[in-house]
Amino acid sequence: MTMNDYLVVLENSDKTARCVMIGSHVQNDDGMGRGKSFPDPEKATSQPFRLRIKQYGDTDIFLRGSYEFCNGSKRRDTFMPYTNGGNYYNTWD
Repeated sequence: MTMNDYLVVLENSDKTARCVMIGSHVQNDDGMGRGKSFPDPEKATSQPFRLRIKQYGDTDIFLRGSYEFCNGSKRRDTFMPYTNGGNYYNTWD
């Protein structure tokens, strides 16, 4: 199963970014691996939270840290910048 989480950066400092999770919309999830998910900034799904800004090499910038997930639990993850075109999505893997 391959599903994607998206966030929007509300503001950032040198070391942290204040973020909010947003929803997504999915196209062509037919179980054959052709599904794509796209961010939907109009669907905010969380309270703001902070992630650390990490830079690897000269240009690779990631956001990493813990945030509130299902039923008040915490989830630790790494977020990469979104590139247009949608991300692979398949609930049938």
